[in-house]
Amino acid sequence: MTTDASSPYSTGGGGVWIEHRYAATLVAALLTEDPISELGDDVVPHSVRLQASYISPIDDVVVEGSTRDGLVRRVSIGVRRDPDLTTSDEKSVPLVRSFLRVVAGHWDAVAAGRWRVALAVGVSSTAVQQTDALARIARSVSSAAGFRTAVQRPGAAKAAVRTRLKHLDALVVAAVKGQDDLSQVDAEELTWRWLMALRVRQMRLEGVDESDRSTAVSALRRIVADEATAAADDVFAHLAERSGAWASSAADLDQTMVRRELSGFPLVRTPSYRQAWSMLDGMADRLREGTRPDLRAGEVRLELDRTEERARLADLMDQTGRAGSGLVVTGEPDVGKSALTIRTAQQLTEHGAAVACLSLRDLPESVVQVEHLLGGRPLTDVFAAGEIRAVRLLVIDGAEAVLEGRRDLLRDIATAAFRAGLGVVGVTRSDGATRVREIVQSAATQAGRPETVAQHVVSRLTLAERRQLVETFHTLIRFSADTRADWLVGRPGLVDVLLRAGTVTETSTLLSEADVFVAVWNGLVRNGEEHLPGGASPDDREQAVLAVARRALKLPDSPPAAGASLPRLRSDAVLRAPANPAFAAGDEFATDLTDRFRMS
Repeated sequence: MTTDASSPYSTGGGGVWIEHRYAATLVAALLTEDPISELGDDVVPHSVRLQASYISPIDDVVVEGSTRDGLVRRVSIGVRRDPDLTTSDEKSVPLVRSFLRVVAGHWDAVAAGRWRVALAVGVSSTAVQQTDALARIARSVSSAAGFRTAVQRPGAAKAAVRTRLKHLDALVVAAVKGQDDLSQVDAEELTWRWLMALRVRQMRLEGVDESDRSTAVSALRRIVADEATAAADDVFAHLAERSGAWASSAADLDQTMVRRELSGFPLVRTPSYRQAWSMLDGMADRLREGTRPDLRAGEVRLELDRTEERARLADLMDQTGRAGSGLVVTGEPDVGKSALTIRTAQQLTEHGAAVACLSLRDLPESVVQVEHLLGGRPLTDVFAAGEIRAVRLLVIDGAEAVLEGRRDLLRDIATAAFRAGLGVVGVTRSDGATRVREIVQSAATQAGRPETVAQHVVSRLTLAERRQLVETFHTLIRFSADTRADWLVGRPGLVDVLLRAGTVTETSTLLSEADVFVAVWNGLVRNGEEHLPGGASPDDREQAVLAVARRALKLPDSPPAAGASLPRLRSDAVLRAPANPAFAAGDEFATDLTDRFRMS
């Protein structure tokens, strides 16, 4: 740990108020991904530390960013309103000593351009301007001797600037006195090193000139919803207010942490995460396309409102998104959990929520592979870079895949979402509900979310909804009259696949899921034993589906699915192409029901 850090709180002259506003401009640049002059125009900040005496002798503010070659560049900034920088300026001696500790103790990094120092001032006095002029000369030469020669060269510096150098030399001598770690380097060498590394920054944050604040607010407009100036101004005011608390706790800020802090402000996605979110949007589209909310038979189509069930779920999802907590949505297979949850997510989005949806089955097997797919970005950072709204949710469908070895993947994804401030909704069949809830709860605890994960059980269709179903699809009338078939008509997923298979009128009795599977197998997989000219035979279709099932079960010597059968099986919504061909061996089942073929 460094010592004798030059905090304005201890040395005077800092101006706590202006320091907080200045910190807010740096944090704004962190959010908008804009360069700052102190760090260099070729580097975008990725962290801002306040009162960072644990890493830098100059501890008011420390900013870091990555250069094009992947190395980290750091600037340690001392903040003073109006330093005298004269021989008699005792207040500046601790500040100068801190500068010298950086250039003496970390000279290799300074000389390589990886560590800079900066003096941020509120008043651009003559002394500050002359110091800045000397710093520019120091950066133009490669040695202390060369610096002295350059200063004395006719026309290089005015007499007053050369006199200022004498004052700075005197401050260096005073700062070195009694300091064993600094006295080992020649005083003139220390002066040159300091000035060579120094950037002088005039803050324009008070009085009639608040242009730095205006610049920051203008930049913040790019990341607030609708580019609203009032919202951008509110964000900056909040950053300035929070800077005091951040400084008191020696905060280490990155974009993820700050965006989580701004959960009450409407922010758009971070531009540099566009590729990652494009992939996530593609996963959401794939999930929606594979989870239709309507039932169809030929030209007849019905979309059940499920008003009461959707209202209950919407209320729970809204609470989950506001609290950043967890929710497990479960129920019988094919009761419509996924369709209902996705439809509710769309409803919340239309009312201003930020909801991301994906299927656990569409993801590679490990979080490392998922992050590779998202451009090598950490998942927490990706989620934090998404839209900021009062309600923020990640919906994870197909969560019962934890029963097939995806436990760690669900836990890691949920943990990342919780850490980014999102609520997590896991959608699972009833046989996986207990395990999914345990994993989501573990993720919440790991992310510091103490709330208990809630659970919502999606019910079968109401009597009125069943009646509407039967009135729309007349082939279901005889099932509605048979009390033994209530379980079937109340589960829209089963009804949908039977309607698509075209086997309802041909089936004399459907007393169990096994009966449904036989009917669907004969109708959808074997295509009712119909063999169209130029098309795949019923046997070819069946073997293609069995090949997918064997591969999903990881059975040895599983043959590939017959290529000629795949296009029609895809169009019949039995199979679908994998979401990520690079991480998959071939086609997969298109729905939860057809996926259960492999277990039958």
